[in-house]
Amino acid sequence: MNYKKLAIMVFMMILLSVSVAALGVSPGRTTITFEPDAKHTIEFDIINDLHKDMNIMLKIEGVTNEIVSLNEQQIHLGANDERRKVSYTVKLPSSYDEPGTKEIRIIVVEMPDPNSQQPQISTLVGVVSQLRIKVPQEGKYVKLDELEISEAMPGETVSFRLPVENLGTEDLSLVKATIKIYNPNNELVGQVLTQEVSLNSKRRDLLTASWKADVPKGKYKAVAEVTYDGSLMTTEKEFRVGDIGLEVLRIFTKNYELGDIAKMDIVLRSTWNEVIKDVFAELIIKDKEGDQVGELKTANRDYAPQEEAAISAYWDTYGLSEGTYNGNLKVYTGAGTSIEKQFQVTLDLTQLTATLLGATAYATLGDEGSSKGTILMIFTVILFLVNLTWFFFRKRISRGKESIDTVIKGPERTGKENLKDLHSKINKLHDNLEKIKVYEKELDNKVARYQKMYKLGEIKYAEYEYLLNQALKGKSIEEWRRYYKNHGAETKDTITRLKKEAEKANRK
Repeated sequence: MNYKKLAIMVFMMILLSVSVAALGVSPGRTTITFEPDAKHTIEFDIINDLHKDMNIMLKIEGVTNEIVSLNEQQIHLGANDERRKVSYTVKLPSSYDEPGTKEIRIIVVEMPDPNSQQPQISTLVGVVSQLRIKVPQEGKYVKLDELEISEAMPGETVSFRLPVENLGTEDLSLVKATIKIYNPNNELVGQVLTQEVSLNSKRRDLLTASWKADVPKGKYKAVAEVTYDGSLMTTEKEFRVGDIGLEVLRIFTKNYELGDIAKMDIVLRSTWNEVIKDVFAELIIKDKEGDQVGELKTANRDYAPQEEAAISAYWDTYGLSEGTYNGNLKVYTGAGTSIEKQFQVTLDLTQLTATLLGATAYATLGDEGSSKGTILMIFTVILFLVNLTWFFFRKRISRGKESIDTVIKGPERTGKENLKDLHSKINKLHDNLEKIKVYEKELDNKVARYQKMYKLGEIKYAEYEYLLNQALKGKSIEEWRRYYKNHGAETKDTITRLKKEAEKANRK
């Protein structure tokens, strides 16, 4: 039993102040593309959050439920059953009358206990696992998702991101968008172009653009005009230039393992001179195919003037693979105002890194210790307090371990206690030397993998450049090699110094 996961989930339910539900499903949504007479087996997990002994019933809802057959309609979960994998079979028809997205819902409900002496409710509320079937349209057709906008202050950069999908049966040679920005008087105040992409049938891509907001604070409207092989589609969305009295500083996660429930802390800072009431955030996370893999919401809290604090959301990463995911963050206030930011999440086996996008955003280091200012400001402050290089090294290689500052300094001791403490520090520094080698090799492998993906056409140049910048943090690979080399040399020097101290202590 994973007690850490259980504790997080219980804490989450208390925070949200909602009625306790003993059931969950993962994934909550699966998407497939229609192919005539195709057959699919879909799996999902039923999660017994509270480790409760119960009987479960599954049923199908949706306009096309006749194509789905459940392999099990009733199952029993014991108190020790944390998860149970179930499956159903989808037999697609030869055709659909209309293109678009068809939805089927698998409802999972707890059966009343016939032996219970307590009153039983007559209406059971269950959890849902969705199946979406994308049915292409004959010819050429592009489906546009919601335009995502990373808002900013006047003079800063607003980022636009528009997911596009070819739901036609023909490949598209040229897809691009022009994004026009209008003020409340419907006057054109800006215009930017996205990159041009080719888009094969049943494939997705991301059109992106940036605009410097040399305009006053206020509400604006972005109209995206998407052209594809002579056809035109439009979508629009309102956004804000200027803050709502809150700044989004970063998103970070500590003590994470792939497949676990990640506690994602969104750090906000109030820039208002009054209390901002009922602040909460919603996060939507999608995979590279554009399918939603996370829909998260935080609890509400008030922010005092100039207060900096985090609100937390919880993401079940069970069944997800390592890689990069796109996210959209919206922060709401009780006054009805909101701000929107884009971010990307990189999942590794033992690390979740969230990167806010936009001129004022910066990557987190996965620890609350990075809570003051931008990355450059963080490094400056830490350099004043301890050694900059060892701080960054701790962040990269030791999740939840002692910092090198603690290892080296520690409390003053004498005699045998001091000698034992010195040997312990030396052993830990030797461990860090090995970790330096591991992380240097890991960085080399990551850069090589991105280069190979770009050469093979698996990612476009813009994606390659972004991933590379994210991995290298603004440095070149040669600078990183010098960085690790210098850290290795400093560590060896420290080991030598501590060994001399140990020899002196041993002679006393």
